Amino acid sequence: MKKSYDFSKAQQGKFFRPGEVKEIRISYKTGNSDSKFEVYKKKDGTFGYRLKSGNGEILARGSGYKSKAACLNAIKSLRENTIMAQTVDL
Repeated sequence: MKKSYDFSKAQQGKFFRPGEVKEIRISYKTGNSDSKFEVYKKKDGTFGYRLKSGNGEILARGSGYKSKAACLNAIKSLRENTIMAQTVDL
């Protein structure tokens, strides 16, 4: 997959469906963000994570993982899957 695509000369084609919701890939550069995942061990022995923005605000958190590896796997899954996540109004 290319790092970025140029759609400036795109045209509506035979697959165009007015009003259809489409998934949009967002291109981002890794390593240029001040946000970070913090992994920590709780008093009960389980692990958790916090995703913090550059200003220290907690954007997301997860806890209750029985091992550090399981916690790191959850972070890996977030990194791989949230780029394509849709926002759904409930």
